Amino acid sequence: MKPRIDSRSWLAPRRTANGAVVLGVHLALSWPACAALQSGVYWTPPGTTVEERGDRVSGGIRIVPFSATLTFDLDAAQPSLTAVIPNAVLEGGDPFALTVRSSSGVRLTDGTYRFEGDYLRELYPAGTQYMFDWQFSTAGDGSIAWNGITGWAGGHIWQVTISGVTLVPEPGTLTLIWAGIVSLLAGRVLRRA
Repeated sequence: MKPRIDSRSWLAPRRTANGAVVLGVHLALSWPACAALQSGVYWTPPGTTVEERGDRVSGGIRIVPFSATLTFDLDAAQPSLTAVIPNAVLEGGDPFALTVRSSSGVRLTDGTYRFEGDYLRELYPAGTQYMFDWQFSTAGDGSIAWNGITGWAGGHIWQVTISGVTLVPEPGTLTLIWAGIVSLLAGRVLRRA
């Protein structure tokens, strides 16, 4: 008599393998988020918004979508930051791509990093009065929080407020290797089933 394999016995190893893949990828991608700010690349999560206020902003205030890729060099004598913002705003206008570089950076006694500079320096190398002052700190849950302002330092009001934006670290090499190992192991379980 041939052994009978019913569909339920085939699904159990598949569910276990699928669960292992999901758990492994989740752990691999969330593990670095529980560390203090380090040199490297971070992103703003999808759905992030900021508040823009000003004399030239329609209605005086608006909430706008905001995304950025931030690269930190915290090991240098003076820490530095480069932010690539594909949807930067200025004075209530349409979003535009902008790269922002810090002119100064410092680690404060509480572990917070503070970066300042000219918001539009890449577009106007001679300098402008559009300045930024951004701080990055480790929150109580271990995530990295971005707070600060970008604003006009001249004769009218314009300011973008960044409040409590949680940064997502770029998956490192070890994280990607771990995710690959979990996927391979899950594939072996499926082949044996």
